Order: sequence, then C-alpha cells, then structure tokens
Amino acid sequence: MSDASSVASRQQTISTSVPTTSSVWNCEDLPASMFWKGAMKRRQSSLFLMVLLSTLLLASLLALTNVPRDEHSPRMLMHPLSSIKHSQPQDETSIRYLTFGSSSTWGEGLDDPHTQAYPWRLSPTVHNVAARVGGISLSAICTQSIVGEGIYDVIVMEMIEGVTDVEAVMQLARRIRQRFPIAKLVFVRLWSPASHIVYDNHVPLLEWWNQQADAPLLQPQEKDSLLQSYPFQSALLNSDPSRWSFADYSQQSQEIDAVVEEVQGYLYQLPLPNAAEQPIPIMLTSSDTMDFFHEKNPLWLSPKGHEMVAEGVQRLVRQAPEPAQPLPQLGTWGVGDACSLWYGTGDYSTLRSRRRASLVDFSKGTDGFHKHAVEISRRGGSVDVNNPFAEPRMLYLTYMTAQGREYPRTKVTVGGKASVMIDPVHEDVDTEDHLTRTTAVGLVPPGRTVLQLNSLDADSTSRFRLVGLHFLNKGKVPIPFEFDFEPDTAHR
Repeated sequence: MSDASSVASRQQTISTSVPTTSSVWNCEDLPASMFWKGAMKRRQSSLFLMVLLSTLLLASLLALTNVPRDEHSPRMLMHPLSSIKHSQPQDETSIRYLTFGSSSTWGEGLDDPHTQAYPWRLSPTVHNVAARVGGISLSAICTQSIVGEGIYDVIVMEMIEGVTDVEAVMQLARRIRQRFPIAKLVFVRLWSPASHIVYDNHVPLLEWWNQQADAPLLQPQEKDSLLQSYPFQSALLNSDPSRWSFADYSQQSQEIDAVVEEVQGYLYQLPLPNAAEQPIPIMLTSSDTMDFFHEKNPLWLSPKGHEMVAEGVQRLVRQAPEPAQPLPQLGTWGVGDACSLWYGTGDYSTLRSRRRASLVDFSKGTDGFHKHAVEISRRGGSVDVNNPFAEPRMLYLTYMTAQGREYPRTKVTVGGKASVMIDPVHEDVDTEDHLTRTTAVGLVPPGRTVLQLNSLDADSTSRFRLVGLHFLNKGKVPIPFEFDFEPDTAHR
C-alpha cells in the first residue's frame, strides 16, 4: 500500500473512532456518552446536597448562637447598664448632667422622652440612667457598672416617698459623693396621687376606686385616663371629704433630709397641695393639681410636670455656691461592683464558656423588644464566671420567675461546693407576667469559677433562665440575700 493510501486509511479510522463535539451531545444512544452524562448529573446532585446541608447547618448554628440583640432599640438605649454607652458625648464647656430615677425620670408615658422628660430639658446631652421599673435599687448597688469613668458637674437623684427604697437612696448618695467630691447633687422629691393620698388613713386612691361596689364599667378610653374620667371624678366628689388625707411619710422625709445634708446636696420638692386649704376630692379634680401628672398613670409626670421639675433643678444649680476648698474632680468607687444583665441585650460576654447552656430569645412583644436568657438544659449545665476583683466577692444571679411551676427549682453549685437551691416562683397575684429576681449564691475567689446549675423538676414548663450575674462586696455594703434587682416583666 502506498504512503498516501496509508495516511488516508488512518485518517478515516480516526474520524470514525472519535466522535465530534456534536456527536457527544446529540448522539444519546452512545453508551460512553450516556455514562459520562449520568456521572455529571450525579456529581451535580451530590454537590447541591452538600451545599444545602452546609447551609442548613450554618443556619442552625446562627439560630443557636446569634439570637437577635436589640443594640439600638429605644428600650436598650435607655437601660441603666447601657444608656451611657449609647448617649451623646458631653462637652466640658457646658454643664454635664447625670440623672438617676424611676419611671418618670426614664420618660414613661411621654410621646418623645428625649425632648419632653426633665433630664433632656436640663441638657440635650444628659446621661440619663433611670430605670423604667424597679426604682433606683439597681443604681445603688451597681453604681460603678452604670456610671463608668465619666465626669459630671450635676447629678440628679429622683425619688417618690412611699415608692422609692430609702435605703437605696442613702447608699446611692454616699457612693456618688465618694466618687464625685465637687459635683452638685440634687435630690428630686416627687409625690403622686396614687401613692400619697389615702382613704380612712390606709386605703390608697386607686384601691379605693376598685372597692367601689357600684363603680360603673368604664369605657376603654376612660380606663386609659381613669383620674380624668367622669365616673371616677363623680364618685370622688360624692365621697366624704373628711375621710381623705395625705399618707404619713414623715419618717422617710426625715431620713432623706438627713442624707441630703450628709452629702451636702440640694433638695427640690414637687409642690405638694395643702389639704387644709382645699378638700382632697376638689384637689384631685382640679387641673391646678392634676395637670402635673400623666392622665394614664398618676405615678408618671406629664409634660407640664417635667417642665416644672426641670425649672426647679436649674434654679437650684444656679443658686448653689462653688466649693470653698479645691477638691479633686474624681474620688474612688470604694469597694466597687461588676454587674451584668443580658435579658435586654443578648450580650452575655461576661460568661467565659458554657456547657449545656444556650442563649435564647424567649419573649418578643408587639413593640419589638426582646428578652434574652441563658437557658440551662434539663440535664443540668454549667457556666464559667470571672471575678474581676482581687478579693473574694459575693456572686448574685438574676433569673426569671413566674407563678406556678413554670421554671424548675435549681440547685446551684459554686466551685464544686453545693450552695443554694433557687425556687423561681413569684407570688405577685396581680400579674401573670414573668419577673426577674436576684439571689446571692456564694462567695467566689478572684478569677475563674465554674458555676453548676442542676434542674430539680423535670415536669416544669420551661427551662431555668439565667439573665444576669453580679459581683458585689458582701459584708461591707448593705445588700440583702435576695431582692427584686430590677423587677422588669416579660411574657412567654
């Protein structure tokens, strides 16, 4: 065979042995083509499943570890332990205000607290660390954790006699004066028809209304503004004026006056009407008195009431003399404190590590606020806590409580030693909400300590929910064994 014929023959063999690109995709009857295409489909399916499983796993991990945090929610910004962090910086050229208090100072009931509440009327850059609920007990015990390293010229402390814990006021005032030797301390003494006016010397105003057997059913709009409703005012005006009086808080007033003098402070009193000049039923239906209080809740100030308080505080500040002797701007925090609550933020970074304990978002109201807790497994769990001080400190735990066996009784072991048994049940029959409680569980040494939490009730509806921990100096400051640290509410 000639060379030309041999080459032609080899080209013909190659052309009939190797399919063209068109043959690969169109000649589905070729066994090799079918095998190759099937393998590609199986490989693509496996890859898709792997991506899907990875995505689901990642989503699950995020759900467990990254519960939404309300870092910028209005309530988060105005919580005592976080409000300063989110406040505007203050200028040394203007008066630097710091305000403590309860619901009125917080701005409860106002359409725009940042313009209407008296702290912001004092200064738009005020650092307001008022507690929406629970008064100033939190502020008195966790003062250092709340205030931090700031410097202030005027510090305001609000109280309502009969409502505010006097011991807390005294402790807060002393700690603040120790830290701020030259600051002007102004005490704001409020009063409220709900707390100061009683029937037959002991029945509070709103309780008297609830006891009226012939009290008519109120329309929804009347319930929202009870003290201004016609049925309430009619019953009040038809009552015996001689049976109404102001509650006797003279002992508390004397104690407050004494601590104001001790720390060289100034006292502003929201004007209190004179019952000898005007019968109380007339007083409570007069706009001259009631315009200072919020129509929905007489424990809150109205915008007019806030304006009056701001003017009174500013007047005292202007009249107050400067210190006669030069003193340092800052003193010490004394024994100090380290407090952490994460139910409003989800920030539980103070816990070094967790075992069978996970962060959950267990309550979200219609207003968008979340409630967070570290939930302990029914099999028990543990967390590592770190005492930042150089000496042993009493460890307090804040946790959720409810009526009935919603949460399990829990045995607490501190550093391998059995400590206390917590029973997270509250007896507040007026609410079905879940409330926080704080309990001392044991003295912990400096540094890391393992905290073991074992549930004792397998039939409880929910798991034990831990929402905060605090290192306080037991023995040197008057701290109770158990108290409502900040009795904030949460729904399931």
